[in-house]
Formats: sequence, structure tokens, C-alpha cells
Amino acid sequence: PDRPLDFIDENWYIHSDRSERSVRMYVTRNYSQEKISALISNQPSDAEYRLYCDTVIENNGTIKELEDNIDEALKYCKRQQR
Repeated sequence: PDRPLDFIDENWYIHSDRSERSVRMYVTRNYSQEKISALISNQPSDAEYRLYCDTVIENNGTIKELEDNIDEALKYCKRQQR
């Protein structure tokens, strides 16, 4: 399919499960379940995000795990550029 973001070299998708996003919005922003559901339902689906991304970085754990996943993706990119 056409990629609407062809002017971008690489598009990364930071993925977290819906349940994880819900918990984070509740804990960090004190959003109601109704607001959380409305926000998530207005977002593109996981499949839509993945359709246009080059790299998926998982973000269902700790900040340290996210940082490690980003570091791995950056290392992979550097290896591909050689």
C-alpha cells in the first residue's frame, strides 16, 4: 500500500497492550474508565500502526525494559546502515 509518510526514513511504533495503556492512564493521569475507553477507541488499531511502521518497540514493562528495547532497535539500525 501507499505509505503516507514517504518523506520519513523510518517510522517506529512504540506498542503497549490496551490493558497496560489503560492502567497507566488511570495511575498517572487519574483518568476515569470512560475517558480511557474513549481515548483508546479513537486511536488507530494496532494493525493500522503496524501497517506503516518499520520497527515495533514493545513497551509493556518497566522504563528500563523500554530503554533496552530502544537501544536494541538503534543498534539494529546502525548495523543495517553499514
